[in-house]
Amino acid sequence: MESSDAPNKFTCRTGTPPGIYLLYLHCTLLEECNLSAFHMQWIEGLSNLMRYRMAVSAMVEASTLASGMLTAFAITRAALAPIHLTPGVSTPVGNGSGMSDKPASLTPT
Repeated sequence: MESSDAPNKFTCRTGTPPGIYLLYLHCTLLEECNLSAFHMQWIEGLSNLMRYRMAVSAMVEASTLASGMLTAFAITRAALAPIHLTPGVSTPVGNGSGMSDKPASLTPT
């Protein structure tokens, strides 16, 4: 590997984001027998990260619609709000399709 390739060593050539590549790498490592003891903790950690991501997404969406300011109070309020748990247009429960009428969120993942 050349020194100019070093900063991009985690970038997949197919355009896959580095986070997805690293997630795949970690999941592959967890299939190893000597790391099987950590499998449940890894899954629990991923679910915690997903809950955090949903709370931040709800907070960003609520603040851009309401006041445009992201504050600690807005984060707490969005984290405690059951907005992401209620069936609605964005879930396939209502109309039988997985399509949503809401625009996609532009928040980074």
